[in-house]
Amino acid sequence: MPSAFVTLVTSDPYVEGAITLAHSLRTVHSIHDTIVLVPAINAISALPLARLYRAFHKVVYVDILRSGSAPSDDINLGLLNRPELDITYTKLHVFNPHILPSYDKICFLDADTLVLKNVDHLFGVLNRVDFAASPDVGWPDIFNSGVFLARPNKEVYEALMWDALYSGSFDGGDQGLLNSFFDTWAGNETLNYVALGREATSSGSGPRPYCCPDKKRTGRLPFIYNVTPSAVYSYLVRRSGR
Repeated sequence: MPSAFVTLVTSDPYVEGAITLAHSLRTVHSIHDTIVLVPAINAISALPLARLYRAFHKVVYVDILRSGSAPSDDINLGLLNRPELDITYTKLHVFNPHILPSYDKICFLDADTLVLKNVDHLFGVLNRVDFAASPDVGWPDIFNSGVFLARPNKEVYEALMWDALYSGSFDGGDQGLLNSFFDTWAGNETLNYVALGREATSSGSGPRPYCCPDKKRTGRLPFIYNVTPSAVYSYLVRRSGR
């Protein structure tokens, strides 16, 4: 089955960034499809939506998924002063094989990311693991969920949705939820750059859907695959970004 780069646009202000992302993937001559997820409700105006249709291979309509079902989510987003991040749970649709049935390997990229070099080789990582991401620049003991690799899987998706409803997220958004779910990530050695080139319950919730551990194998991508655009890190990128 083919692989795809996927992003999410939830409102008009994100359209320009997503189009720039799609253009950057074409510029580096990626051979894989580009897909943008948009809300099934009329959240995107007609003209920006038409531009997304021109920029991406596919536009896929999805339901909005919001955090906040677990009591701690709104509190944690408040501490971050980022209440708008409650909508980021919507990106969890990439784990649902019914949403993207033609693809078995996904590289999710936030709409404000930019691809500087061809990274098609990253899909090969998913021959060994089911999920991979780079460290977060501010807290490298966790991964940043703005860029990640994943295999859509029904068991994983259902378990993630259960956790979203009943366990919540330590930061109120998708990043905290995904880090708690893929909790073996922190113990992994960073995947070699050269090699890359070649059961709980909650009251009233019912049992947590079973997710076999071999569907949750994780990999730690090098930092250079998700670098914050800051001159502070330029010397490290030059050293490590061969």
